[in-house]
Amino acid sequence: MFVLHLCHMSVLLETVTGMHAANGLLSHGLCESNSVISDLKEHNCRTREELEMCRTLKGKLLADIQSGFDRISRKEVEAGEITIKLNTFAKKLSDLQLQEEMMLQRSNEIGSQLAMLMRELDLSNTDLVVSLLDQ
Repeated sequence: MFVLHLCHMSVLLETVTGMHAANGLLSHGLCESNSVISDLKEHNCRTREELEMCRTLKGKLLADIQSGFDRISRKEVEAGEITIKLNTFAKKLSDLQLQEEMMLQRSNEIGSQLAMLMRELDLSNTDLVVSLLDQ
């Protein structure tokens, strides 16, 4: 019976030792899991901060892009207005050149008429002088 008791004690001791070893392994695994969870929480926190910074940066970039787009749109409108003004100026300049050509043509016509009138006046004066001399 003593031998049997010793065998039972030995089996019981082996079971307790095995359980103690398993418990130690489980405890070690739990510590490692807690460490990994802690690292993951820290990583998650940093990732959230980075995400928030990215959102802020995205908002600023979108605002800058919108501002640039608005500025370009205004410049395009201004360029269109300047083009219209230049076209209007070119039309006025063309009209003035045409008017100048017409005035030059009219001046030449008046000059020709004046030359003809002066010849007629000279002839008339000559005729008058001859007629006065004849009398």
